[in-house]
Amino acid sequence: MDTCGTGGDGRRTLNISTLVALVIAGAGGKIAKHGNRAISSKSGSSDLMEAFGVKLSASRKRMILATRRSGLGYFHAPYHHPVFSRMQTLRRSLKRPTILNLLGPLVNPLRLDYQLVGVGDKRLLPLYAKVLAKLGRKNALVCHSQDGMDEISTSTPTTAAWVTANKVRMDLIRPKTLGLKAAKPKDLSVGSVEESKQRAQDILTGQDQGPARDTIVLNAAYGLLICQKARTVREGIALAERSINSGSALRVLRQLKDWSN
Repeated sequence: MDTCGTGGDGRRTLNISTLVALVIAGAGGKIAKHGNRAISSKSGSSDLMEAFGVKLSASRKRMILATRRSGLGYFHAPYHHPVFSRMQTLRRSLKRPTILNLLGPLVNPLRLDYQLVGVGDKRLLPLYAKVLAKLGRKNALVCHSQDGMDEISTSTPTTAAWVTANKVRMDLIRPKTLGLKAAKPKDLSVGSVEESKQRAQDILTGQDQGPARDTIVLNAAYGLLICQKARTVREGIALAERSINSGSALRVLRQLKDWSN
């Protein structure tokens, strides 16, 4: 499974999809996380992973082993797809999302069965869902929240497209019925890689029990539903919370660091 989104929502949030990947892996999922450095945000998934000591140039074979043994392997897009590396400077100079934002979640080096994809533009939902269906995903969810995030929001409804067996079904996720703390933009925003690392550490160690954590839990719950580790969203929430509270998600990160080095 992958949780890589398109980015480009301009919200400059902490690394939600990366933390979600760790939580899902800590709950028994197998994640091949595709990612890159920040282009329009303050901290990309690769920036965060590097800050935690993960070697971005670890071989494909080593990351496959990490996925199998610890639950998560990390695939830095510019290392596995050199075109991303060559385009980085141009992308930063444009200061806006490009076609490469849309390609990121579609070119994971491994063949995926499941996928949770946030898109930065609601208009892309039906198209992106059709593409995932044609790629043969067993289960996938494409989402965009009404507050503008390429994630599932805890404060406003999120428009979602479910992909199952070449079929696409539109849905509206209403978070208020799930008893989670609603996150305001300031609860999720970060100004640097260092701040994102500290926020991630606080969530994974249980020091942060606030709305940012609940945003991670909600997205991980849907991820666990997608990859068939949970039968309902509420069961997914319980599994995601246990993954954090037991230290399993943090253990996945430490094992990934060891495997990559």
